[in-house]
Amino acid sequence: MTFPQAKDIVLVHSYHITAKNKETGELDADFTEFSEFYHDPVPKNLEFPVAGLKPGTDYEIKVQGLDSYNNSSKKLLLADGQTKALEMVSAQASPFLVTTGE
Repeated sequence: MTFPQAKDIVLVHSYHITAKNKETGELDADFTEFSEFYHDPVPKNLEFPVAGLKPGTDYEIKVQGLDSYNNSSKKLLLADGQTKALEMVSAQASPFLVTTGE
């Protein structure tokens, strides 16, 4: 996922990111990532991989900024998206890999 860096009166320390499966209502991803505030200059856009999502599934993605005191931003980013469906590339594929979406 890619999104623009938020602004804060002090600094945006990190982001809380969730991916809710729209069919089940379960959070298939729930994690926090640094804002890369330690770089000079601080990146204008951030890009993070989101692991643990199921293939061919609709998700609601939420991104909320956290400052250095762990205060949550009042505004958040909210987006709907769908993961790509699995594509069988070989009849010899491992059943474990197929079921876990790797």
